[in-house]
Amino acid sequence: GLALRVASPQVPIVLTNPVGGETFDGCTSISINWSVNNNALEGAPSGVYDIYLSTDDGGTWDLLYDNDTSCCSWTWNLPNESLPNCKIRVEDSDDSSKKDETSISFSIVPTQEITVLFPNGGEQWVSNDNYDIEYLKTDEVETVNIYYSLDNGGTWETIVTGHDGGVYSWDVPNNPSDEVLIRIQDSSNECKWDVTDEVFSF
Repeated sequence: GLALRVASPQVPIVLTNPVGGETFDGCTSISINWSVNNNALEGAPSGVYDIYLSTDDGGTWDLLYDNDTSCCSWTWNLPNESLPNCKIRVEDSDDSSKKDETSISFSIVPTQEITVLFPNGGEQWVSNDNYDIEYLKTDEVETVNIYYSLDNGGTWETIVTGHDGGVYSWDVPNNPSDEVLIRIQDSSNECKWDVTDEVFSF
């Protein structure tokens, strides 16, 4: 169930969303909301806020957004990743003792709207030969762009853009590598993508 938050009149910042326990879909957006108490015993917040994300249940924190002066809401575009142990913290930019965070973790689950079927890792192709790249997509995705990497995802080159149909016949380049990946991405939403599970070679 969802955690229930009871605000103390002494607390200068109260995070109101997310509260923890939720499961959010990747490639969507949520509103991070908080309230402030200018009569807090610790003193009023400065009006400038930093927002942090933890993906290890509060063990470590990474800055999502800083110097927010809009108070008291910020829209977060969720990544397309499996992140089961997330927490959000809102902190006064001028006084790190004034803060609040989700008491229990929430999770993000990646979109399944694009799936690379083949190749999916371990294949040994031959340079200059022709192979089919196969994928599935939902009706939410009209067309896809297909990319390849020769350095395990470090850099990407375009194979084709605006493709539809589930199978693309690719003439493999004469550029041998044993760290090849295929990435297929929604042409109109770069957040939605899938990549081969493991490297393959040609």
